[in-house]
Amino acid sequence: MRCDDLNRPLWASVCLIIAVIWIFLPGPVSADGLPSSGSGSLFDPDDALEMEDELFEELPAPEANASFFSVLKNHSKCSLGQQLSWAVQRPVSQNGSEAASAPDPFEMVTHTTWYRHEFEHLFQGNLFMRFDGKLFMHWPDDHRYTTPSRVGELTGKIREWYVQAGYDRLSLTLGKKITIWGKADASVVTDLVSPRDLTDFMFTRIEDSRSGQYMAALDLYSDRGNLFFYLSPAPEPDRVPEIGNRYHIPTGVSDPVFYRTDHLELGDIETGIRYAHTIGKTDFSLLAGRFYDNSGILDEAPVPTGSTRILTRTFLPFTAIGGDINLARSNFLYKIEAAWKHDHPVQNIDSMGRFCQEEATLLDVAAGVEYLSNDQLSLSLECSHRQIIDTPLADHLYRENETAFYSTLSKDFLNQTLKLEFTTFFHLQDHDLFNLLRLTYDLTDWIQIEAGLGIFTSRHRDSLLYPFRNEDRFSLELTCHF
Repeated sequence: MRCDDLNRPLWASVCLIIAVIWIFLPGPVSADGLPSSGSGSLFDPDDALEMEDELFEELPAPEANASFFSVLKNHSKCSLGQQLSWAVQRPVSQNGSEAASAPDPFEMVTHTTWYRHEFEHLFQGNLFMRFDGKLFMHWPDDHRYTTPSRVGELTGKIREWYVQAGYDRLSLTLGKKITIWGKADASVVTDLVSPRDLTDFMFTRIEDSRSGQYMAALDLYSDRGNLFFYLSPAPEPDRVPEIGNRYHIPTGVSDPVFYRTDHLELGDIETGIRYAHTIGKTDFSLLAGRFYDNSGILDEAPVPTGSTRILTRTFLPFTAIGGDINLARSNFLYKIEAAWKHDHPVQNIDSMGRFCQEEATLLDVAAGVEYLSNDQLSLSLECSHRQIIDTPLADHLYRENETAFYSTLSKDFLNQTLKLEFTTFFHLQDHDLFNLLRLTYDLTDWIQIEAGLGIFTSRHRDSLLYPFRNEDRFSLELTCHF
């Protein structure tokens, strides 16, 4: 891809947004009258609190003459948890239909002990720091356990770790930060910045599903809207199940295969700009940027017949422009977002039967409605659609159009100590259906127990998820906060 091809659609949009901003930009304003520049809308009951933008939250006053350990203790939040899950497999016969019986359909899948540490502190009045990290101990009967010679496998990840300097009309951020742009849940439309963790298939918890991106970011505030610009020198892609993992998606290749990953390096720059504004009970945003495809595309090198095939997971750049609008009326929130993606990488197979990469122009659109009643009952309905504009592709690898539906229902009981959540996802073309029922109960102010049942079905043989069509899961998790 040539640089001039990237510049035309991207920088024309960037210049237009900047011109609009500076035409209407007023003089300095106080921080108290400005809305947050994050993606959180006026009414968003489903987003986790830690996913909202903290750029403009009211922070406590800095402590004078406090020692490092007292600051660490007073501003830390710790959690310890035990996660267990069992796969309830519906046995499948050779022709793909449901079998009458099968031995041992109840198998342990997840056996993990984890520890999470969060730290937030305001230094010297305008310097803010946030850290959010998590350690996992995967025991031998966990599907992510890969070291048989050890009693357990210790892994960890840093979700966020950044410092932020705030001033009257701007803030500077440096480090690893979760940036949520879009609100669509059925598909990725404008939420293109922060990568996802898919190592636990569709059963990944919300707090584990997103990770931060290393970036340098600038926020400009005004009563005419907020402007956010970021630059990531080495973007991180989505984390997917590796070879040998229970949920690794097979390629359908029967020959011997060697898999490798072409990781992004320092200098593979990702950059984007977003303008957001709120008028009454309506907020909207415009965005443009040069992003990297987080999911990755398989590319295959030519090898002699009969040799081991080499498949490389690569990450290619594309440009995108888009926007969203959210309208709050009474107890309802109506939301629409769309994005035009140019030279987006898609998967295909060449005439020799090898995996290859194609570039296509995509149009992603999502629309939905949310309902909230007395902070106890919430309902969300959403539909998303992706259309490939200019590249004919093999239907069994990448459909020219995809439609998905997503809904969430949650209800609080017993003075908000018991919460019921029911989530449904349906892919129209592949007939993939996922239902998740979750119950969360607060035993005390600091002990929480959660039980869940996930049911997944896939009826279309061309679906990439068809091999998991008979996999359901029952889960239990105990969490202690201190």
